[in-house]
Amino acid sequence: MHAAEPSLSGLPFPNVLIGVGGGLLVLLLLTTLVTRFTNRYVPIEQRRSRWSLALYAVYLALIAVLAASSFGSILRWGHMSGYALLTHMAAAGAFVFLLMLIAWLYLPHGRAVRRLETRWWLARWSAWTMVLASLVVIASMLLCMLPLLDTVDMRRMIDVHRYAGLAVVATAAMHAASLCYTRLGWR
Repeated sequence: MHAAEPSLSGLPFPNVLIGVGGGLLVLLLLTTLVTRFTNRYVPIEQRRSRWSLALYAVYLALIAVLAASSFGSILRWGHMSGYALLTHMAAAGAFVFLLMLIAWLYLPHGRAVRRLETRWWLARWSAWTMVLASLVVIASMLLCMLPLLDTVDMRRMIDVHRYAGLAVVATAAMHAASLCYTRLGWR
């Protein structure tokens, strides 16, 4: 593994990945314990259609593929190249397309806002954070594709892309966990 360059945080990005991954595991464990042992009954809402659930499952699978292809490559070799980069680029197009559908299907539409006020705050906020972080991921790469940035700014945008991608992975994990807790009747 090559010596990693310092990133936006001043630490090598592989170290940040390991730290955030460990922190996320601890946070998920604590959230699971607190949610399980302080559960309160909330009536189950009307389920979404099978298509919505299937699209969301594919979206989470795409996030996992994008995370594995990028973070796995960075942890192993210190950069992305070869099949990992090809896989990442192929999955990115589907990610952008599905983000539109997921936002349209899951985020509130006018009259549905009152019904959503009773939902658990973790499910609501993790969904919004995941969508906003996804938009930052997309915008940072779009800026890199346009002839607007010099090399230094492009490298900075790639760092922004990495951290925003890490935020997408973390919030997707929290959102998926919050949906599981809700489905189990813990919240």
